[in-house]
Amino acid sequence: MPVEGRSLTFSYYARLAAETDQDIGAGSDPLELSVPLLGLAGEVGSLFVEQKKRYRGDSKISNWQAFVAEELGDLLWYSSAVCRHLGADIDTVMKGDADRLQGVEPVNRAQRHKPFDATFPQEERFPRQLQLRFVEDRSSGEPKVTMTLIDAVPNAFPDGAIPLATGDMPKMKGYTVGQQLGDQVDNNSHRDDAYRYHDAIHLGFLAVLQWSPNLRNLLRIKRKSVPTIDDNEDGARAVFAEEGLAAILAKQAFVNDDYLEVRKVPEELLELIASVTDDLEVSILSVWLWAEAICQGFQVLRLLALNRGGFVLADLDAGQLRYSKTPFSLERGTP
Repeated sequence: MPVEGRSLTFSYYARLAAETDQDIGAGSDPLELSVPLLGLAGEVGSLFVEQKKRYRGDSKISNWQAFVAEELGDLLWYSSAVCRHLGADIDTVMKGDADRLQGVEPVNRAQRHKPFDATFPQEERFPRQLQLRFVEDRSSGEPKVTMTLIDAVPNAFPDGAIPLATGDMPKMKGYTVGQQLGDQVDNNSHRDDAYRYHDAIHLGFLAVLQWSPNLRNLLRIKRKSVPTIDDNEDGARAVFAEEGLAAILAKQAFVNDDYLEVRKVPEELLELIASVTDDLEVSILSVWLWAEAICQGFQVLRLLALNRGGFVLADLDAGQLRYSKTPFSLERGTP
């Protein structure tokens, strides 16, 4: 199959490579995949061996560039073989990775996916804009932070939260603008790492991913109209998963420059997030969108800690989390 006269795409190369593959099965035998995988490992091993020899000064390779190019060609052959044995299209693999690489740039892509609660009743949807005030109290020595809901647009509960049951501890539905949201938070640590402001991490998830079981729980807007969604997506397990991710991210922040930009979010953390959330609705989103959410959340967290509080706006339509020392002025919306 001649190459001259036509564009050499990955998929065309894969067809050429298939002609020299002695075992072109596609998933019928699990062991088939071992051959190209071992081939990948072998070629990488060959590169390392020769690199070691070059370092020692006893390499027999006269043209190092040509040798590496040939080994890379073999790696490409085995990569296409792995795709073929899996029944996957290498061009699709390439495009998927290109999309991930494109997502490394800190650009807003939140509008590209439909809100997870878009089809639910208004009282079970996140407001498109949420403004919160963080106040730090040091009167007891240990700094503690209170988060108050200042504004919500649109506001599905203009008269405040709705009681659902009577008694000493009535259950409530919805939120009340002007009231505290959640408990007072301290660092829960022997060192001052600003974790008292970790709700900014959840707000980053909400603004960019339009997802936060934790905040949905605090706002009391669980999607009870669909019991399976209420239980599986908005229930305790999802809340704990999000809290766990926030704790891990906060713990790792100091070794990753506080995630100053999306490139500072290590891929292993993104892979962990993908693993933890693989059975949740948010799993459909790119891991690099997670990087943007993390970056925005920690930017606001740092500003809150620096200024010992302030105002935060989660704008779900813009896919942005913003900080201000003074209140934001929001355009009113109708539920």
